[in-house]
Amino acid sequence: MSEIPPLLASPLPRMIRIARIDGWSIFGVAFLFGVISIWQGELTGAVGGIIAAAAGAVEVYGARQLSLRKIEGLGWLVASQLGLLTAIDCYCAWKLTHPAIGALKASLPGFVGELVASSGQSLDELLRLVYPLTYVTLAIVSLFYQGGMAFYYLRKSKTLSAEFEPSE
Repeated sequence: MSEIPPLLASPLPRMIRIARIDGWSIFGVAFLFGVISIWQGELTGAVGGIIAAAAGAVEVYGARQLSLRKIEGLGWLVASQLGLLTAIDCYCAWKLTHPAIGALKASLPGFVGELVASSGQSLDELLRLVYPLTYVTLAIVSLFYQGGMAFYYLRKSKTLSAEFEPSE
């Protein structure tokens, strides 16, 4: 006689765990960078850090709602990812349209310029290349990561909706 395979486990505990870890990580890192930006007097970074930290808090709130078996927590999880994606992409767009290459160059230790010069390159040329690549890469990585997380949460919505409906 063949054995009946076990039922698939609910995705809820794993989703809650992922959302908590992701939310607290985003909150902590964004809050730290926001505080550093405030300390440096960098308004754009401070605002971006605060918005990103808020997105992390929203994700933690959504996880809490799901742990209380409230399906609307799923909407909070998706909103947090899309909000964070928007914040990161707006920050990158701002940095790309308002480059601060001079300030970046001034903040580098002297040995960096000497190292680049010894390789026969110009620090200005290198920074003009690396600066936009950094922000374009950040925007693309964010699109895939935050978009992927939002897709993951949405993909599980049908299963969770059925699980949360009262049985007759």
